[in-house]
Amino acid sequence: MNLLSIAKALGQRIRYFRKLRKMSQALLGALMHVSQQVIASYESGRAMLPAIRVPSLCEALDITTIELFAGLPRFKPVRVARRARLTATPTRAGPT
Repeated sequence: MNLLSIAKALGQRIRYFRKLRKMSQALLGALMHVSQQVIASYESGRAMLPAIRVPSLCEALDITTIELFAGLPRFKPVRVARRARLTATPTRAGPT
């Protein structure tokens, strides 16, 4: 599961709860102090909802964070190979 699919799934949940409350994107944006375009980008999955915005979103939609994130696929981070350590190799001063 990658971040793009998680962003899309979260966006679908945001849209579902917004429509359940019969709320426009503009009204939700006003309640969260962001523009309608920001809400549209969250709902479409073009932008990931920042963690700092979760409380205001849940308050505006009158839901809990558990309700918002319930059923979302789990993100499995990709392991990145460790970079080789760059160490200085001592140089020997040989006879010249």
